[in-house]
Amino acid sequence: MRQPLARRAPRAGTKLRGMSVEMLPIVSTPCIGVCRLDRDNLCMGCRRTLGEIAAWSRLDESERLRLMREVLPLRRIRHVRA
Repeated sequence: MRQPLARRAPRAGTKLRGMSVEMLPIVSTPCIGVCRLDRDNLCMGCRRTLGEIAAWSRLDESERLRLMREVLPLRRIRHVRA
């Protein structure tokens, strides 16, 4: 099964709050740009809850990776079987 380990960063040359892109950390994300909720209130693209999506930038990298490796794949499997 494919592991969603995408990493997103702003375009080169972008300035955010006085910081250049080169100074910003790259955040791991399972987002694939299909941002709609299903009947279970999970994102149809990444299978995260709204709470997880809202908190994502505040989670440390180890917690983001744990969710991406252990939790989200199980939600995909349950979704396919339903």
